[in-house]
Amino acid sequence: MRALATSAVALCIVIGGAWFDSDYLATTPDPVRTQGKVVGFLRPAARQVHPIVQFTTPDGTIHRVTTPRPQRMVRYASGEDVQIAYARDNPERARIDTLWYDHSGLIVGLGVAATLLAGLVVRRKATRA
Repeated sequence: MRALATSAVALCIVIGGAWFDSDYLATTPDPVRTQGKVVGFLRPAARQVHPIVQFTTPDGTIHRVTTPRPQRMVRYASGEDVQIAYARDNPERARIDTLWYDHSGLIVGLGVAATLLAGLVVRRKATRA
């Protein structure tokens, strides 16, 4: 029964991470991808740092946007080039478009789920020995 409960919790964590990511990806419907540059940071709270990115759309307009997701594991430096995805109908809705930013919830969820399941396997082996 413990294995079933642990597996269910692990699955819920993975699903939650995927949902978290889909919410982030939905900030830029019908995205256009381009190169941009980190030009600064917004710090709304002590442990939150949102990169401010600048990029140019094909019509030559320069956009400066604060990303909706703060940086956590990946730290960018001012002046660093980054891949940007922005909403086709509203370039002010832009985000950093990298594996970590796009799927950090799923990546963390998979890591936590793997840890839970590995702990379950180790515990089972210990009780059998």
